[in-house]
Amino acid sequence: MVISMAEEASTFSFSCDLVQQSKDHIVFLRNLHKHGVTLTKPSHEAIRRYSELWLPLVYSMKQQNEAESEDLIPPADIAWLWHCHRLAPYRYANYVQKRLFDNNEATDEDDDDDSFNHSFKTRFLDGDDDDDDDSFKVLDASHPFMFQLENNDENETLDPTLLGHTFKTCKRTIELFHQMYPDETFFLTNNIGTEECFPGAKLDGFDVIESCDRQASFLWQVSGDNFRNDKFLRQGVENYTKFVRLMGQKQRPQFLVPTYQVDLMWHSHMLSSIANYHKDNIRMNGSTLEHDDSLNDRTEGGKLDTNFQATRKLWREVYGEEYKVHGGMYRGEPPVEYFKPDWPDQCLRGNAGKPNLLNGLAVSHLIGQVGASSHGSAVWMSPDSPEAFMLPAPKSVTRGVNNNMMRKGYVFGKGGE
Repeated sequence: MVISMAEEASTFSFSCDLVQQSKDHIVFLRNLHKHGVTLTKPSHEAIRRYSELWLPLVYSMKQQNEAESEDLIPPADIAWLWHCHRLAPYRYANYVQKRLFDNNEATDEDDDDDSFNHSFKTRFLDGDDDDDDDSFKVLDASHPFMFQLENNDENETLDPTLLGHTFKTCKRTIELFHQMYPDETFFLTNNIGTEECFPGAKLDGFDVIESCDRQASFLWQVSGDNFRNDKFLRQGVENYTKFVRLMGQKQRPQFLVPTYQVDLMWHSHMLSSIANYHKDNIRMNGSTLEHDDSLNDRTEGGKLDTNFQATRKLWREVYGEEYKVHGGMYRGEPPVEYFKPDWPDQCLRGNAGKPNLLNGLAVSHLIGQVGASSHGSAVWMSPDSPEAFMLPAPKSVTRGVNNNMMRKGYVFGKGGE
């Protein structure tokens, strides 16, 4: 009996409860927004605290094999940077392994794609045993959608069902932080920062500040009424499963573009645990799935548009259904009111949750019609990819003009049939 891809996808279960994780994820973003964390770019001081203090603390606790090594809750500024860094899961894992597990210095110069791809393959794909911890080392967040405030009584991210335990975890995290860094403050006191504080925003070539800037409007896209509906969220898990399964198709677009319904599940899956995200993808497709949100040009015929239309076409061919989901698509750019701390409360009261078409007529025709800016791609290019080999352009007849300049990621071959 032949089993369709849709039936096969329906039998797969993820390593976490994505419906609950997605709810916690939205609460996390709402509360960062309310406290102004996502409304301004992170300072270099915040980045220094994240990369030079927090990640080494998490690593140190993990190396000690103590209970608290898996039970740390960061302050809000660090939580936001950690969140955005982990949304490039293999870039993040590569940085952590190089900087901490291998005890090497990851620098801004390490941003060459060829260098990253080679490092990625060596570290994450050549392990003989999927379940061997030595084949994939990463620092996951024990509480991916929680952060600390100086007054935690106002903090809605802390789990109300385990409030006593959670507050003890918060206190213990601060104690461990001060033990390791007696001259540092746990909460950010200087949000200005200078280039002298920290040499740059790039961590092993990944620009965390740009990532935070892009992710600052994600909450707007997942704040429609449907995203508070369990049935819609369960449908999102089903569609996300189908989306991941499409990555296993040999004949697929250059990259797949999710709807925002799918994108919420994708983000929640990565953030819940990159280690389990990696294992889930290996189990489903035998391959990895990197996440990239750097394409924001929605111009008709542009890369994002072309690959979204190709994703829709492939979805229809494989699953026999329309890809677009009512209430789960692009909502337009956020209105001015969105960038105020009280916007989440206004939204929940129903006063600010609707798209403002007057705030971006240039993209109004795209609202409800196109997907997210995220896209999924393998970190290396398969030789079966239609873009793996490119025909040379005709030789130039103009002296000194080369019609076949070197392309990044490609090598010149002899050609032939």
